[in-house]
Amino acid sequence: MPKIPTYDQLGQRVKAPTTQIGVTADTQAFVGAQLATADLFKKASDVAYQFGMAEKKAKTETAYTELKSIYNDGANELLKNSKATTAEEFDAELKEYNLKFERNYAKYNLTPNQTRDVRNSLTTFVDSARLTGKDNAFKRARQQGSMMTNTVMKGYLEEIRKRNPDDPLRKQMEKELQIEYAKAYDSGETAFLDYKTFDAAKEQIKLNDYTTGVDAANLSTIKEYREKVKEDGTLDAKLKANLLNLADAKENELTSDLFETVSTAFFEDETINKARLDAFEKEIRTGKTIRIGAKGQEQTIDISQLDLNQRERLYASLKTSYNLKRSNDLNEVAKSIQKSVSDLSLKQIKDNIQAIKDGTLFPQFDDVDDKNALIGFYQQEIDSKARKTVANSKAIILELQSKILTPEGITDDDLKTFKKARDGLVNAELYEQANNLDLSFNSMVKAKAAFSLVQFSSNSDIMAAQNELKKNIGTAEGRETYNQFNKFITERTKGLEDPVRYITIQDPNRTYTTQELIDIQLNMGIPGSDIRLTTDQQLADFQAQFRGATNYQDKVRVGNEFLAQFGGEQNRMLGNLVRKGTITTAENLLLAYPTEINMEAVIRANDPEKVKGYNKSEATGGLNKNKREEAVKKVTTLINDYSNSLYGTGFMGNRDGGYTVARDGHVGSMKELIINTAFLKMEEGLNPDKAAQEAYDIVIGKHFDLSKKVNDKVVRYPKGYAPVAGEYTELLEISLKDNMEYLKKVIAPPPLATGMDKSQKPALDKKFYEDLVKHGSWRTTTDNTGVYLIDGSGNIVLKRAEAGDPSAPDEDYQANFVTVRFDDLASFASVYRTIGAGPTKKQYRKPRMLEYFNQQGHLF
Repeated sequence: MPKIPTYDQLGQRVKAPTTQIGVTADTQAFVGAQLATADLFKKASDVAYQFGMAEKKAKTETAYTELKSIYNDGANELLKNSKATTAEEFDAELKEYNLKFERNYAKYNLTPNQTRDVRNSLTTFVDSARLTGKDNAFKRARQQGSMMTNTVMKGYLEEIRKRNPDDPLRKQMEKELQIEYAKAYDSGETAFLDYKTFDAAKEQIKLNDYTTGVDAANLSTIKEYREKVKEDGTLDAKLKANLLNLADAKENELTSDLFETVSTAFFEDETINKARLDAFEKEIRTGKTIRIGAKGQEQTIDISQLDLNQRERLYASLKTSYNLKRSNDLNEVAKSIQKSVSDLSLKQIKDNIQAIKDGTLFPQFDDVDDKNALIGFYQQEIDSKARKTVANSKAIILELQSKILTPEGITDDDLKTFKKARDGLVNAELYEQANNLDLSFNSMVKAKAAFSLVQFSSNSDIMAAQNELKKNIGTAEGRETYNQFNKFITERTKGLEDPVRYITIQDPNRTYTTQELIDIQLNMGIPGSDIRLTTDQQLADFQAQFRGATNYQDKVRVGNEFLAQFGGEQNRMLGNLVRKGTITTAENLLLAYPTEINMEAVIRANDPEKVKGYNKSEATGGLNKNKREEAVKKVTTLINDYSNSLYGTGFMGNRDGGYTVARDGHVGSMKELIINTAFLKMEEGLNPDKAAQEAYDIVIGKHFDLSKKVNDKVVRYPKGYAPVAGEYTELLEISLKDNMEYLKKVIAPPPLATGMDKSQKPALDKKFYEDLVKHGSWRTTTDNTGVYLIDGSGNIVLKRAEAGDPSAPDEDYQANFVTVRFDDLASFASVYRTIGAGPTKKQYRKPRMLEYFNQQGHLF
């Protein structure tokens, strides 16, 4: 055993003091010093010993704690995996485990005494593991014994079930089974038994006897079995109910099998007919047996055990089989009829129907219902042929209607198809439908002839043609002709939603000039502002190409190339593009002034995404609100003269007589373009006033002269007319303000309002002409090529002899309006200039010009 280290081994060695003895020393003092030194050594040794013992104890406790945990874990694992069924077997397993566990002591470097102390401390855990293991071994042995006993008992039960209840061997087996149960209870081996008691096993044996009886039963014995179950007083109510249900199910099964046998044999009997079925009904209701089956294969079937309800069900089953067989036979014949009937004429079909009624065709079907069913197949074909023929005739009429307005028209092949359809109706004896077909065709041809005369005429011409056709609606053909004509008009109206397409598809081989397209549309009564020069598809193609241009220059190029094909009608085409939404108002200006470099700024300024940013708050990067309002106010002032130069606009609170939302919208669009461009200029650093002025100049100011006025109303001139605008304006003013008598000759005064006295007319006319001279004005057309004369109320002036519809748009220059083209003023201006040449002649210019008007002709 190693020594426990003492203090002098652990720390600094304690040295004894050296005593010095002098010649004068006191001997008592020497003795006292020696005693003190010895006491000091004794105390130091005690402290070292106590420290060592405490350390030893701590080490032992640590080892005990860890080894206890290791032992318990291993013991639990041993208990879980043990296969022992006796105490001896488990003791052997535990002994082997303990020996292996001893190896753990060496890991802790313990002294023999420490090892002994730890081993003694683990004794309790060893004993606990031993007791638990032995108990588990005992239980395990009982479980295995119970399972072996259950196997033996199952063998007994299996053999018992195979034998009759009166079999002596079975009775012996039952006794041995009872003995096995007694042994199991004595040894406590019942845990895994399928049936815990002998009585429970006996119940299963009895249930098996009944179940076997049911399986072996037939219709004659199943009733006996049912009575036996009812009389058995040893069965509990639940088991008895289950057995009776089992008997009912078996009886139903046997009955169904019988029904199936009878039905199959019945179905195979080729001689079965309705009379034979009626004979079977009597046999089934009253007899004990029936004889049934195919010839040479008949069989006698016992039905004596069937009760009345079952016999009724059997007959119903046979009747169902008969109907099924009859249906199958009819279906086969129907297939034959359907396969051949389409090749038969109407007369042949009717002959076959009569033969079925006489019994000479399909004689096997003697039942009236069967005959009617066969006749029905032929009748369906008659009806089908009629429906197909009528539908075909209607389809042909629709086809002819669609083709009659095409350039190709109705061809000879179409006429042959029509004749074939008509002959089909006659052959089907559908004479009324044939007459209707003739009526539809004839009325369509007449309607087409009438429509061709007015297809490209005005609405008034169409109305006249309608009224003429309406005179004959008292007859069927006249009424159909009138209705067909109206259908053609409806198609025309729909087609004019895309007028150029409608016109050009009438003659695909013809090439139309721009002027021809305009003339045709004007002739058809299409308003000038709605006249189109392209189809919708051509506009869509241009828009795709225009929008696809990658930069400003490409847009200008694409637009110019497109507009160039329309020659002098480019302004009209621009109007089409804007009205149809193909281009924006800003893009319209871009194409109208392609050489104006500043138009790029207008395009950028009016980009939808750019416009959104103008109204942002100043804090989020927008323009100052007050400055925006200042710019808008400036633009409103600048555009006033431009607005006044237009006919039919509303501005600054005033509206002309010809005011419309569309016309006023033009001014609004122009104003919006200028405002957005001004905002862009403000973003680039200009102040609101200068930005508004520069934007106005780009959009309007650089392109028009708005300085000339007649009766204080602006006459707008394109900048190209600026050198002669003054003279032109003077001529227009003379023709209006100094030309009263001529105005009375050519201009029609407005009619009297409803309810007014005719005697008031002269005074009202006089006032009209006076107001016309004082307040009338010349308004520039939207294409900037001339002017209209507007009266004091803002309405377009009409010529006296040619008064017409004043709502016609100003682009048409229709003869009933007082208009003057700028280019027509050139010759008058030359005369006017000559008359006024020299410093003294200007004062004679006006009267001499009036004289010239009266002698050579007026402006209008």
